[in-house]
Amino acid sequence: MDIMVKKVCRKYLVLVMLGLLLTITPSLSAQNLSNDGVEEIVVGLNIPRLLAADIFVQYDGRTLFVPILELFRILDFNVNRDLSGQNISGYLFDANTRFVIDLEKKVIRFEGKEFKLLTGDYIENDLDFFLRIDLYQPYFSLPMNFDFSKLEIMLPLNKDFPAYRSMMRRKEHSKLQAKKVSLKDVMTLPYSRDMFRAGVVDWTVSTSLLGVSRTQYFNLSTGGMVLGGDLMISGGGDSREGFQTDQLRYLWHYYYGDSKYFTQAEVGEVATSGPLGRSVEGLKLTNKPQVRRKHFQTIDIDEYLGDGWEVELVVDGRLADFTRTDHNGMYSFNVDIYYGASSIELKMYGPNGEFRIERMDIRVPHNLIPKGQFEYGLIAGRGKAPVENNYYSQFSNFYGITNRFTIGVSADLPLISDSVVSQEFGTNNSANKDQPEQSSIAVEAVLQPISNMTLNGHAVPGYTYGGSFTYTQPSLVNFNGGYTVFDTTSIRNRMSQIDRSNLAISSSFKLFNRSFNIRLNGSLTRYTNFQSFSGNLGFSGRLPLMHAIYIGKFKQTEYADNPYVNKSLISQLILSTKLFRWIRPQIRVDYDHTQKQALKYGVYLARRMFKTGQLTISFERNELTASNTIMATFNIFTNFASFATRMLSSENQTSLSQVQKGSMRYNHEAGQVHFNRYNGVGFGSAVLRPFMDNNFNGVYDKNDEYVPGLKAKMQGAGGRPIGDNRMFYYDRLRPYDEYVLQIDKYSLDNPLLKPTNENYRVRFNPNVVTSIDVPLVIAGEINGMVKRQLTHGLAGIGGIKVIILNLGNGQQTEITTFNNGEYYYLGLVPGDYQARIDSDQLDTYGYRAEPVMLNFKVDAVEGGSVVDDINFVLIPLK
Repeated sequence: MDIMVKKVCRKYLVLVMLGLLLTITPSLSAQNLSNDGVEEIVVGLNIPRLLAADIFVQYDGRTLFVPILELFRILDFNVNRDLSGQNISGYLFDANTRFVIDLEKKVIRFEGKEFKLLTGDYIENDLDFFLRIDLYQPYFSLPMNFDFSKLEIMLPLNKDFPAYRSMMRRKEHSKLQAKKVSLKDVMTLPYSRDMFRAGVVDWTVSTSLLGVSRTQYFNLSTGGMVLGGDLMISGGGDSREGFQTDQLRYLWHYYYGDSKYFTQAEVGEVATSGPLGRSVEGLKLTNKPQVRRKHFQTIDIDEYLGDGWEVELVVDGRLADFTRTDHNGMYSFNVDIYYGASSIELKMYGPNGEFRIERMDIRVPHNLIPKGQFEYGLIAGRGKAPVENNYYSQFSNFYGITNRFTIGVSADLPLISDSVVSQEFGTNNSANKDQPEQSSIAVEAVLQPISNMTLNGHAVPGYTYGGSFTYTQPSLVNFNGGYTVFDTTSIRNRMSQIDRSNLAISSSFKLFNRSFNIRLNGSLTRYTNFQSFSGNLGFSGRLPLMHAIYIGKFKQTEYADNPYVNKSLISQLILSTKLFRWIRPQIRVDYDHTQKQALKYGVYLARRMFKTGQLTISFERNELTASNTIMATFNIFTNFASFATRMLSSENQTSLSQVQKGSMRYNHEAGQVHFNRYNGVGFGSAVLRPFMDNNFNGVYDKNDEYVPGLKAKMQGAGGRPIGDNRMFYYDRLRPYDEYVLQIDKYSLDNPLLKPTNENYRVRFNPNVVTSIDVPLVIAGEINGMVKRQLTHGLAGIGGIKVIILNLGNGQQTEITTFNNGEYYYLGLVPGDYQARIDSDQLDTYGYRAEPVMLNFKVDAVEGGSVVDDINFVLIPLK
């Protein structure tokens, strides 16, 4: 007989017996109670969303007495009984909820309160201490009710129950393990280059329909693949002058691969950064990673806790790993550290309900290079106007001395100079007007003395020296500042600067359970003839019923030969509210404190229109010009393009303009053109093409057919179906970066079709559409029986997990047996497999499996393969 049936029958019999006791023979019941005291019965314990179990309770004919030791252990409360049996102590949720049951003094102490125990409040025996059910609420804040018709104790769920927290942790652990297992089945698609392929065109058109100016403007950018590299050409013009050749820009970029010595080359308008940075029309070579570095280093985190502790590693708010302390009481994690800011938490759960948490915040600036690695860059070419007849070369090299210290050296070398440098760097520095260009050398350094502080410095002899710092306390405050001094006689010194200093402070905080942000920054720049100081104060926060933004701007300029000091102090206040569902109003006021008058103020009303549109109507009053401006803006977004139409009326003048933006991409293999409202030049695109692999060779053949509707998850990209065949396209993908596509195997209408691989790793070329062919096959099925050995023979057993392992890709499938011990599963792709019984269940129930495992094969046949009789027998260990 099934276990659940036995439980139901047992409860039913007990219920009948109790009913007879209470209703038919009350005098006999009283006599039994006086002689025997109480009866032990089995009732159900139901805690919604946590558990349903049977427990033994004491019944005195009127009420129930629930065992404290058993109940508290079910809830994972910390509970201990001393050797004398006269004292039960521990704590419920944490060390702040301690309790003591002193049976000698007949008292219960909990959270600073003391309760007297009377004779009818409890029942005690050698196994447990039974407390009357109605006393759990006043004594321990555990409101329990007994449903006599169901013979069931109900206890509402408290999410702080240690058992519930433990259950939720186990669920998260299972999800993490399932994710790790699923990512084992990753098919890496080979990267291929396109020698010549048309790609994408971005377009912007600005039209003036009303108003004084009727000039129409346009801009086009095109991208494709040429000679294995990506080519971008852009230009623009207007309706009066036509296409303007001086706006023509081009860049050909070639990605060689991830190599230590050379990664990429560029031809066209290339540039370098830093104190000697310049832009030329020429050639650039570098070993800098094509895709911005993500991983910086791997660190070890370990500590002694003691036996029986469970530790979770949480990185940036997501569970990354979990472990238990070993026989030495130690735990250990290998943690990958990435560029940018990382928040690491270690959550520690002790065997007796202890809980600890440790946090660390790690920041790695992107200009730090890992120890022992180097990056170089080399450019050579012709300068841009007005020194287009000058030719330059520049070389830079950065090296990671340690993981916290990077140093770099760069040089700028004029090759051919037909004009003086003052043409390039400006003419305000009259002392340097006729000096020829000279070679320059710069030294740069980055130092991270502690994890939340970064120091930067540079030195260019004969031009400039400077440094900056950044200090961060996450979720609290951020400081950054810098100082740079210039050589006033340098030909590179624009505007004859003397020095420049700046300091900024920002902070995020909560007040009255509301979030606020504040930022203060100031900068001082000194020139030979004048100096200028500017400061800004920004504040934003959510107030009752509205959101407020304040921006304050201060500027003061002093001249060496003029006693007049120019000062200005302007405040801007923006108030908005979401109080109205159908419209979002905003009020904006600009006030000049120096002039002591309002500069302008306005009201803005915004409303969503349809699903993809927004209408904004505004009124502005400019007090300086004593003019009013009324403006209406209508934005609409379609899959084809985005349209922004604006009508403006001010002082008897009315203008109407529209800006249209979009892109169109050519799919070479499908011979189709697709439109999008987002820019596409420089980004990759992909199309998922599932097909029926009739001969199971993993390649699309002429006899195979495409199957529409298959979806995939791709980080940072959302797919959309396009065309009659409903193939899913993914746009704005980072070029040359690796993506992992997670196939949604349940998205197909036909449940018999399964992808041969559930994950694909692929790189995308920019500008063009990359096709990802996903072979589909008819899934095979497996069935079998799990029996257990009894004294009188074999019987099927339900609830047993059968683990099916794909030996080809490591993918695991878990199947649970029915009540009679049978199991069945449809969804195995052709390949070699291994079946076994879940080892944790064997340990829990005290069985061993015979056989331990079984190997089998799912063949690739028309209609799908069927594997029968994968059977197991569970034999008790004792």
